[in-house]
Amino acid sequence: MQPELFLVGVDADANIIGNAMAGYAGRRGWINYLAVAPDKRRSALGRQLMHAAEAELTKRSCNLQVQVGNDAALAFYLTLVYLQDDEVSLDKRLISDLDPS
Repeated sequence: MQPELFLVGVDADANIIGNAMAGYAGRRGWINYLAVAPDKRRSALGRQLMHAAEAELTKRSCNLQVQVGNDAALAFYLTLVYLQDDEVSLDKRLISDLDPS
């Protein structure tokens, strides 16, 4: 468990308005998810969450993946000086995302 890699942004009323989930698997760190409430986007919260996650991963290493077609996310990460590389990511679902078990 790496609780320092689970970040939550809250507003003055303690409502969750954003989160970032990072992980480290012994060789590389990953930014797995970043989400900001639609009405809080362009408020710098996404940037703040990414910088906080990067600060934790700086002690390790950091890669991230963006799904093909998610142009808004790709553009956001490019503004944070991430570079698009030529690696190919492969995925194999071992269980259905809809499987409740």
